[in-house]
Amino acid sequence: MANQQLLTIREACNELFSQGYNETTRQRLRRWVQAGQFQKVLWDGNRCYIPRSEILKLGGSDDTEKAVE
Repeated sequence: MANQQLLTIREACNELFSQGYNETTRQRLRRWVQAGQFQKVLWDGNRCYIPRSEILKLGGSDDTEKAVE
């Protein structure tokens, strides 16, 4: 997991939800994290980091392919 890109809650919301980051999407994603929806989540104090691979499993966009082209 050392070479995976980790996303903040804000970045994950922007990839998962069409309306992007706002209070509603932030709370929704935090609830999913607390419910164990994601297998690998890193916590740094009060901050949560989610691997990009977990976001892609839920249908998030994969911008890494676009950046390579």
